Amino acid sequence: MGNPEPFDYTAIIADLESKRAALDATITAFRAAQAAGALGQAGDMPAGATLAVPFGASGGEVPVGAFLGRSIPEAAKLCLQILKRKMTSREIAEALKKGGIESTAKNFPTIVHSILDRASKGSSGIVKLNSSWGLAEWYPAGLRSGAAEKRPKAKKGRKSKKVKSADKTASNGKGESPDGLQERIFKLLRAKPGAELAPSEIAASLGVRVQTIHFLLGKLAYRKQAEKTTEGKYKAIAA
Repeated sequence: MGNPEPFDYTAIIADLESKRAALDATITAFRAAQAAGALGQAGDMPAGATLAVPFGASGGEVPVGAFLGRSIPEAAKLCLQILKRKMTSREIAEALKKGGIESTAKNFPTIVHSILDRASKGSSGIVKLNSSWGLAEWYPAGLRSGAAEKRPKAKKGRKSKKVKSADKTASNGKGESPDGLQERIFKLLRAKPGAELAPSEIAASLGVRVQTIHFLLGKLAYRKQAEKTTEGKYKAIAA
């Protein structure tokens, strides 16, 4: 008899390590599914039933019926919790169908996108990051997209404050309304037909700050009740 062939221990070790990695991945996936509630309670599985393997444990297959009875935001959140990676709307839509969410819509990914967009603005825990979706617990607040969408409102608020400030400037500090003061300026200009008055002259005559006079003269000019000359003075426009 010849000498027996030696064992290839390197190949044996490599095979065992690959099996161990697969088992570790399976255990991790089951723990995530259990924590998310996808496996139900102990004793829920009938006798003879086979247990579906969670995401990532067998080539990324979706557990059979994992999303039955769940809303799209709930199912999407569970999907993200198990996969532990950000996903596009199309990827989530495909995963939901594999997990038991039924839909005959041709644009199901678009529907999922719209629903998740609304959910991300509430307390669902789902956040939008560019063209993908993730969980709020994965990212710091600075990376979430909701904050950038509020900036236009802040600009609108600043503009509103400027308008209110201008209206206050039009008061002469004596309780007179801007419209009443504007009417006095107009009467002063009409009392001197053809005469051109500088804002400083009008301010001195009415006892009002010149800045306020400038503002109200601009309004009169806009309403075609007064005209500004090339010298920066104003005169009434004949009716």
